[in-house]
Amino acid sequence: MSTIAPRGSVDRKVRWGLNDATVGIALAVLLVWAVGWAATRGWPAVPELRTALSYFAAWVPLLGAVFFASYVRGRRSLVRDFGLRFAWIDLFFGLVVGGMMRAAATLVEIVVYGRVATGGPTFGPVVHDVWWVLLALLAPVIAAPLIEELFFRGLLQRSLVRASLATASPTLRASRIPVVVAILVTAVIFAAVHMLQTSGGLEMIVVGISTLIVGVGTGVLAATTGRLGAGIIAHVTYNGLVIAWSLL
Repeated sequence: MSTIAPRGSVDRKVRWGLNDATVGIALAVLLVWAVGWAATRGWPAVPELRTALSYFAAWVPLLGAVFFASYVRGRRSLVRDFGLRFAWIDLFFGLVVGGMMRAAATLVEIVVYGRVATGGPTFGPVVHDVWWVLLALLAPVIAAPLIEELFFRGLLQRSLVRASLATASPTLRASRIPVVVAILVTAVIFAAVHMLQTSGGLEMIVVGISTLIVGVGTGVLAATTGRLGAGIIAHVTYNGLVIAWSLL
């Protein structure tokens, strides 16, 4: 997958950064909270619509921030701005790392819950209809990894690296410290956003640790390969294994 840059976009000055990412996160948190507040009051009444709204509440601000950053403040190319591209080797890296991340998360669930969590979105009795395909399969397995990797490992992690390098000494710039810090900070924010969508208690702990693992794993892939492909595949693999387990 790639986004072709318009003629002359390579020469555009890149002005996106932490401000764009911060606005995206803030709006996503606000909208997710608003949708959760409405759900506690029974709106909308249809469970499938509530699930769809919860997805859109998080994804629209994140995608909006990515496209605004790239097409207004960047090179007008998701490839050149955020590394949205794939190589064949990414399939191998993604499957291996995704499986390892899921194995680590499973250990966390066993330690905390004493069992493997079923996972997966639920909205009442399982009915294999269009809603189920869209909200229980396509949304978490395809859409979520693409959107979240674009924002967190594309916009946010790269913004943190750029901000660190802009103020770092020559010695620090030559080291891997700014990249490592960016990976860890992005992973913590990624985990915190997911924790806000839990009901608290043990679920918050498990989700927090599990998504932190995903954030570090995909962050390392993005930093070492210079593209998002491997991280997206790893994220797809991780979420796909969660859904597959819930169907057993």
